[in-house]
Amino acid sequence: MASIRQGLKRFERTQAFLPGRARADRFMRRLFDGVVTVLRQFREIANAKMRARRESLSGAARLRPA
Repeated sequence: MASIRQGLKRFERTQAFLPGRARADRFMRRLFDGVVTVLRQFREIANAKMRARRESLSGAARLRPA
């Protein structure tokens, strides 16, 4: 546990010396979160289209006489 705390203290000191680095890290994290959000939206749209296609195909099969 002491080694973890020591590592955190070292990390905090490093961040204090490099304020631009923290800003860049925050920017990259936000950018990554935005990309993930867009990809999730595309997946939801694709799933909805596939679901609609599947439902329309199964509905058309029921209407056709055997």
